[in-house]
Amino acid sequence: TLEETTLNTATIALTLSGETFLDVTLDKVNFTLNNAPTGVTISAVAYNSATSATVTLAYDGTDFDATVNNLTVTIAGVELTIGGPLTTNNLTITALVEVVPTVTTDAAITTNGSTTATWGGAVTADGGELVTEKGICWSLAANPTTTDSKVVDAAVGTTITGNLTGLTPFTLYYVKAYATNLLGTSYGAERTFTTLKSSAKAITATTIGTIDEPNKKILNVPGPKTVTELKAAITVSPLATFEVYTAAGGSTVATGTSLVNSLYVVKVTAQDATTQEY
Repeated sequence: TLEETTLNTATIALTLSGETFLDVTLDKVNFTLNNAPTGVTISAVAYNSATSATVTLAYDGTDFDATVNNLTVTIAGVELTIGGPLTTNNLTITALVEVVPTVTTDAAITTNGSTTATWGGAVTADGGELVTEKGICWSLAANPTTTDSKVVDAAVGTTITGNLTGLTPFTLYYVKAYATNLLGTSYGAERTFTTLKSSAKAITATTIGTIDEPNKKILNVPGPKTVTELKAAITVSPLATFEVYTAAGGSTVATGTSLVNSLYVVKVTAQDATTQEY
């Protein structure tokens, strides 16, 4: 039995019965393939003995999906001693029916963050066609596809690694590994994960004074300014909150009409509950 996947350079052994080859020189033009799939030809014929020879096939890769059960080889009479043409018994070429790739999604996340994550997977079978793209796709809704957010893994091989970016902190996401070949795209199992809470806790801007970020201070606050005015002037990291206290350590909240002095502190609280005082 011949296989589509190994058809190029495959060989057929010929054994004559009741006949012999005329001489040791065999011309491939006198050997004919019958019922061969498109793209299959004879590349060479080698003389082995007076009653045996080897036919070597060539295959250009033209796809066929139906198994051939009646392939034969006919030897022209000019190659034989008695002179009549001979045809072999039926041979089989088993076709490879190509399908979409088979993909797995890793069971657990590789790394997780508040706005980034890494997930993996693998192409376990190419489906008989070249895999042209592989990667990770994700969505806020179930059943993500490549029409949602995706990251392509361009590395050679069957391993899939996807670095997800632009995520929202403390949010549930659905994720799948995927792979594409000529027949289409297939997906691994759906997984879910929740990004970490944001730890960002900085004063990012103020219209009163200037920020000394290395020393965690607000400098050059013109006075007198009330706590209400200070709060209106300050912008903090996304998802963070802040409060003004009368002293370091955040024990007493400053009232809105109080005038800000050098002992006052602004405590910024991140989504993950960590804090930073200015």
